Amino acid sequence: ASAFRRRSPGAPALFPAEAFVHELLQRRVLLVAGKGGVGRTTFAAALAQAAAAAGRRTLLADMGGPDPSFLSASARLFGRAAFATTPEPLGAHLHGVLLHGRTGQALFARRILPVPGLVRAALQSRALGRLLDAAPSFQELGVFHHFLSLAEESRGGRPVYDTLVVDLPATGHALAMAALPPILLELIPRGPIAELLRRGQRLLYDPEHAAAVVVTLPEPLPVSEALELARGLDERRVPVAGLVLNKWLEDDLTPAERKALARLPRGRRFLGIERLDAAARAARELPRVAAGFAGDVYTMPELPEEGAALVSALAALVPHLTPRRSTRPRGPTAEAVA
Repeated sequence: ASAFRRRSPGAPALFPAEAFVHELLQRRVLLVAGKGGVGRTTFAAALAQAAAAAGRRTLLADMGGPDPSFLSASARLFGRAAFATTPEPLGAHLHGVLLHGRTGQALFARRILPVPGLVRAALQSRALGRLLDAAPSFQELGVFHHFLSLAEESRGGRPVYDTLVVDLPATGHALAMAALPPILLELIPRGPIAELLRRGQRLLYDPEHAAAVVVTLPEPLPVSEALELARGLDERRVPVAGLVLNKWLEDDLTPAERKALARLPRGRRFLGIERLDAAARAARELPRVAAGFAGDVYTMPELPEEGAALVSALAALVPHLTPRRSTRPRGPTAEAVA
């Protein structure tokens, strides 16, 4: 059966306070997606910190380009310029890593070539390096294998990491990564690459093991892009657990108070009016999201903290998130993946 909660038509819209994290933490892989500038990376870090605080051995993964000096936004939240390509401790039960194409390519080469000297010589070739960086899908395939190697790593018969939180790149790149396995399997249906891709599919397409969370802002354009991203992930068989409206401002005014505000002189600006207007705009986006997204919708408040302090503040709130609107799950059922 699907790992997602199904709700009967007459059931209440809100789940118990711990439902969001409890249900997410049943999965080993949490993919955090969203366009740049919506707080995706900060939410991913907060989610990872919340998982670690719950006692789960957690790996927060960022994705880098061919350049090993890539500056990681996730790492900066933990006081580092970048994560290493091997996991490094960030706190109790929490590690960080940079998923890197060349690292994944090297791991794959060592797996299929029995001669270590040959692998080292090949990887030190500048010509081969330029080919691997430039050829379509080679970089993404390396990142994919690096991720899968960490997900499958075990010690003493149990996985090294209970939870892997992956900060996916911006919308277009995230969809391209999600589409990679089926496209490459059409071109390469057999062999070690095909076997790698199928192992990844079994992990990422099964809602009992993986889930995506789409993060956006409660504004018209970001919401439109988030709905498109959620549909795209769904079409690529990636289970979507929920959509988070970040930096949410609550509209606490009564209709009478709104009516009184409307009588103020036009063209005049008053203290706090921008926040009131932003809260009203946010409230207007919630029905749009409800109409365009069939899963659970959550809100994260706008907080005054920044950097690491903001991550900690959001991490403290994550276990208490409840859906603003909950209907049926998105993504394929476990039976559909099997």
